[in-house]
Amino acid sequence: MTIALVGPLCLCLLAAAPARLSRLEQGQKAFAEGDYSAALKALDLAAGEGADLEKVQLLRAQCFAAQQDFGRAEEAFALALEANPEASLDPARVDPSVVKVLDGLRARTRGTVSVSSTPPGAIVSLDGKEQGPTPIELKTVIGRHKVEVKWPGGGTAESSVLARARRDTYLVLAQGAPSAATGLPAEPGAGDAKGSGVHPFGEVRGLMEVARGVFGAMEIGGGIELKYFRAGLHLRLVPDFGLSPRAALVVPVIPALSAFVEAEVPMIFGSSVAVGLGASGGVEWHPFRFVGGFLAIGGRHFFDNPLFINNDRFELSVGVRLRLP
Repeated sequence: MTIALVGPLCLCLLAAAPARLSRLEQGQKAFAEGDYSAALKALDLAAGEGADLEKVQLLRAQCFAAQQDFGRAEEAFALALEANPEASLDPARVDPSVVKVLDGLRARTRGTVSVSSTPPGAIVSLDGKEQGPTPIELKTVIGRHKVEVKWPGGGTAESSVLARARRDTYLVLAQGAPSAATGLPAEPGAGDAKGSGVHPFGEVRGLMEVARGVFGAMEIGGGIELKYFRAGLHLRLVPDFGLSPRAALVVPVIPALSAFVEAEVPMIFGSSVAVGLGASGGVEWHPFRFVGGFLAIGGRHFFDNPLFINNDRFELSVGVRLRLP
């Protein structure tokens, strides 16, 4: 009989034993009891254990506010907004003056939303207010916003985006479905069939060449772009006349900024034709819809030719590129 009673008795004792509170729950209990120092100690431990940062910091801020330490309350609110820009307090349950501190801080805190589109040049509106053509970087109040783009030739796309403090948010919109907004660069052209279209370009570049001396040169040219690939033909004007077919692989880094590697077959015409091979790498920046600049460093090797004393050349290129629709 005694043995038969042991099991049920143990179950009753376990049921009667109080459940162990988490650090966050301990902080909430201490706050409700008015013991703000104990609440802060529990909440600091909760933050170190990986508890919900938004809840922890909102409650820490209320503890500081209850102690009339509004400077530290605002610091805690800033951490809560960093965890969740939409963090809020219920004015029906929290002192309205404390709610006002949180809302005022949110209104003063800015985030960055970088918007690009495929094809580029779409007009961006943020919460119904026109901002300019893509690609564009917008500074706005943290929180959720509506982004809409309209292409000059027709077509629109829109998305909801969450602007965060101390973090850039990137959004790519296509004439199909929009990509999700993230804290990391989104790939331009993703999910857009028209992103693979062919677009012409023209450029002017100045060159500094080093080959037993330093001298300059100038080239003009143009070609076509196909998403990540570019091919063109450039005419060398001074100091020698020549042609340079070029091909490049372009990799987006962030909206409006790309890295590229380029290969060429330079030909210079004189008493005979000098033919060589060249390669370079660099970056290009397109802050505007149609115009951008680039910088590249590389070298050329010309095959044995009486036109040159030295067949190897170091080369620095700087230029302006015109993108056409």
